[in-house]
Amino acid sequence: MGDDQGFILIGAGLPRTGTASTRAALQHLLRGDIYHMKALGERPDHQSFWKKVLDQKASMADCKDAMEDYKGGVDYPVSYFYKELMVAYPNAKVLLNVRNPVAWYQSVTNTIGRVRKITESWPGSWFVPLMGRAELTKNVHGLSNQVPSCSSSGLGMMDACAAGEETAVQFYHDHVNEVKSPCSTWATVGLGGEGRLGPAMQVPWDPNSRPTLSTAE
Repeated sequence: MGDDQGFILIGAGLPRTGTASTRAALQHLLRGDIYHMKALGERPDHQSFWKKVLDQKASMADCKDAMEDYKGGVDYPVSYFYKELMVAYPNAKVLLNVRNPVAWYQSVTNTIGRVRKITESWPGSWFVPLMGRAELTKNVHGLSNQVPSCSSSGLGMMDACAAGEETAVQFYHDHVNEVKSPCSTWATVGLGGEGRLGPAMQVPWDPNSRPTLSTAE
């Protein structure tokens, strides 16, 4: 499977579940950089890789090259591709960020969703290329709306949230329930309604039973 001494933590939590705060904490704890959607803006050299991913032309070797400088990752696109990363880095620990699903839907709608609307409509759609951010914006939008196999609605995250609270909450549950399927070691981080990180806990997986994870409401 390759050497996984570098990339040791895979964040499987959806965006807007405290991933920015988690990234900052992990950068300190792991003494290395942590991948996050923000990294797309920090690493212009990664735009071609993510375009290959969206075009379904990227290889596992391409992925490992992109993650070479990182100790782990949280948020999309890492949490969307968490299963592939578990294959690439079989000894990595998995971190699941959770929060109240209605609060999550509202947060996505009021932040990522609002930015998406601004950049896809005039004058934002005119201003983005002018600032040289067309490729970055296209990659971010594409990666934010990939349709996971667990999505019962057949929608990606952004389209699920655009469809309304019920569809969005189901998308959230579909993802979390899939992530809770057996994994070697779990750590969960709860995000309270006011955006404060709750206590984390580690739950070892018994191969004869499904793991039970504590979440903060």
